[in-house]
Amino acid sequence: FVHVTHSIPDAANIILKTPVGTFYHAADYKFDWSPVDRRQTDVGAIALAGEKGILCLLSDCVRSERKGYTLSEETIEESIENQIRHTDGAVFFTTVSSNISRIQQAVNVAHEFGRKVVFMGRSMRQNVEVSQKLGYLRLPSGIVVQSKSIRRIPPRKLFFIVAGSQAQEDSALSRLANNEHKDVRIHPHDTIIFSADPIPGYEQQVHKLVNKLTKLGAHVVYSDINDELHVSGHGAQNDLMLMMGLTHPRFIIPIGGEARQVRQYFLLAEKMGYREHQLFAPEEKDAVEFTSDKRATLVKKVA
Repeated sequence: FVHVTHSIPDAANIILKTPVGTFYHAADYKFDWSPVDRRQTDVGAIALAGEKGILCLLSDCVRSERKGYTLSEETIEESIENQIRHTDGAVFFTTVSSNISRIQQAVNVAHEFGRKVVFMGRSMRQNVEVSQKLGYLRLPSGIVVQSKSIRRIPPRKLFFIVAGSQAQEDSALSRLANNEHKDVRIHPHDTIIFSADPIPGYEQQVHKLVNKLTKLGAHVVYSDINDELHVSGHGAQNDLMLMMGLTHPRFIIPIGGEARQVRQYFLLAEKMGYREHQLFAPEEKDAVEFTSDKRATLVKKVA
């Protein structure tokens, strides 16, 4: 396993050694040189694997359409601060519950501004509990309060970290939007921050949720009006080309993306000197067959 930076703790790529050659499986990564947990990608291990010889690189290609490098998670904290600085009411912050570094940044900002933190939603509370036990999340003493205890705390001193950034039905944020939570209500002058982009296919339901929250009178900040409150965990073009350069594989299979993203990845590979016969885009039920003489063939519809 090779440690890489992503939006979850302990993300890893995998080096697979087989009788016909070594495969490097690079799912979900970016090269973040200043991650929140200070654990950078193990570039040395990747380069060493490349020097020993990689038969095939299987690489994330989700952001192959985006130029440059994906921004560091470090940039988010200042953006959260800028939103909180001008907020008189309560703050509701939502992100993917597995994004522990983003949760840490939200806690850091809440602490800086003297706000108590309330975690809302089962997935959020469970991830926070486990992350704290494992040492991935550091909570200042006394900063966390329960939702049933907030009545005696002024709204300007509250910071809610809420599950439901993808508008999941029955999530904590959806229940807040529907005024269905027994202890917490959203009021005018409150600020709601979406620190996550909609997952493909969830765009319409996220927009409906934003509309509901806006009708409650809150100030809602989301990616369409402020793109500085979320950065992707997936590498952009320069990240992807750096991985190709470090591993310099004989063959490449892009993974995790749609057809347009696979095509853009192939264009990047061609810039790096790869030829068409070295690039594979298997579809469902296809296979790529590798032989001991270092050759590869796409086999259609094997299942």
